[in-house]
Amino acid sequence: MSVPDIRGTHRRADRRTADGVISQLRADVDLVDATGSRALAAAAIRASHRMSYADCFAVATAMEFGVPLITRDAEIASAGILGLEVIDLAGR
Repeated sequence: MSVPDIRGTHRRADRRTADGVISQLRADVDLVDATGSRALAAAAIRASHRMSYADCFAVATAMEFGVPLITRDAEIASAGILGLEVIDLAGR
């Protein structure tokens, strides 16, 4: 889940609430760098799926680590990418 996803989820709340959620997540998860190999993996996904590059980067990173991708994004949730488990917070 990206920081923009978190802020969007808490859009109805104030900025302090959203920042608090982000701080808690940072304590509980590892942040990873945007490496060249991750960028190339995202580009390969982009070549075969109609998603934004940022979404492809999230997909590639989740696949690299073998973890589910938590999102509210309709493009990711409906892409049906083999080997990717998606947890759709929008409930689609």
